[in-house]
Order: sequence, then structure tokens, then C-alpha cells
Amino acid sequence: MNNSKVRIPKEIAPDVFALAAQLYAQENQDYSLEEIMQAGAEVQIPPEVIQQAIQQIQAKQIRERDRQCKLKLILTSGGIGAAIALFGFWTYNTVASNATPSGRSLEANLPSPNLPNPNRLEIPPAPPPELPPTEETTFTGEVKQYLLNPEGKVDGLLLNNGLQVKFPPQMANSLVGIITPNTKVSIFGNPGFSTRFGQEVRAKKITNSQTGQILVEQPPTTTSHNSPPT
Repeated sequence: MNNSKVRIPKEIAPDVFALAAQLYAQENQDYSLEEIMQAGAEVQIPPEVIQQAIQQIQAKQIRERDRQCKLKLILTSGGIGAAIALFGFWTYNTVASNATPSGRSLEANLPSPNLPNPNRLEIPPAPPPELPPTEETTFTGEVKQYLLNPEGKVDGLLLNNGLQVKFPPQMANSLVGIITPNTKVSIFGNPGFSTRFGQEVRAKKITNSQTGQILVEQPPTTTSHNSPPT
């Protein structure tokens, strides 16, 4: 039988070509760069465009392989993590069941909070804060600077030995008048609390040791106003 004389109906010709192309592709799994270039030239595709297409497809394949590898690693790590969690849960249950005697709850093994525990270290309570002495005492030193209250008024002195001498703010003018920085003074009063800034002293009398001038604490005075005549 001469195959050249066989006539193929035109309605099945497209299917024949499509199947033939598929069979040819199965027999030829890869193509050389030259073959790709020749095929592209037949349909008027420039060689540089074919090169670009090949590079993009290869890059896409590399990204896809990396994605598959990462996905496989995540799934593998998740399986290992789940196994570790199950093993830890099983170990905890085993240890708990072995540590608790039969017929007794875990709470029964704990010491009662109302009973003394010989193994517990008893910490003695902290002693109450020491109150400052109330006995009036005399202090000496050299004035380093004035002390100011929140209103900006002079209400004390800071001595070079760290003493903080407090004085009523209503006597600020008298204090500044007889006591200046670098003046040696003698303080008579009650010692207060000791802070990180120094020892506090509530002064009742301040003496300028160089001039002999004395400033004594005085209560604040109130000024009375007479009502105008009607």
C-alpha cells in the first residue's frame, strides 16, 4: 500500500498536526540553543529576545526549586517539633504518675502553709527605721552655699562638711544679711534625718563665728490691717 496516495480529510488535519507535534515533543525532550534560535527565526523572533526568555524561565525554575525546598524543610521541622512536644507531654505524665503515690493526690505531698518547714530559711523582719535624735546639739562648719525652697527663697545653708542647715524662710533677709558663703558658722539646733545629700539640721540659732553676729529663730509675724473709718 502506497501511503503517499492516502488522502487525509481536511476536518481531521488540525488534530493530526497537533498530535504529531505532541508525539514529536515527547520524543525530543530538549532542544539545543541553535534549534531554538532557528525556530524563532522562522517566526521572526529576534535572537536576543529568545535569550531573554530563556534566562527568565531558568530564573523562575530556580525560584520554584528554592520554594519547594523551603516548604519541605518547614514541613519536616514541623513534624519534628510535634514529635518533641508529644514526647515531652508523655514524659511529664510519666514522671507525675511515678512521683505521686497511689491513692494520694499531689497536693497531699505539699507541706501545709500553716506548719513550719525546717528546710525553709527564715528571714528576720527588717528593723524599724531609726528616728533622728531630738536632743539639741551644736554643729560647726563653713558655709558652702545657700539653700532655696521651691519658691526660690533662702531657707537654709549647705556647709562644707555636708550639713544641711534649715531655717524659717521668713528670716531669709536676716540670714543673708549676716551669713555669706565661705563664712565659718556655729549652728545650735535639732539634728534631722541623714540622707544621701547629707545630715539635716533644724537650726534654732546661727552664729557667725568671724563677726559674732547671732541670728535666733523667730515665729512668723502677722500684720493686722485696721478697717478704714466709715
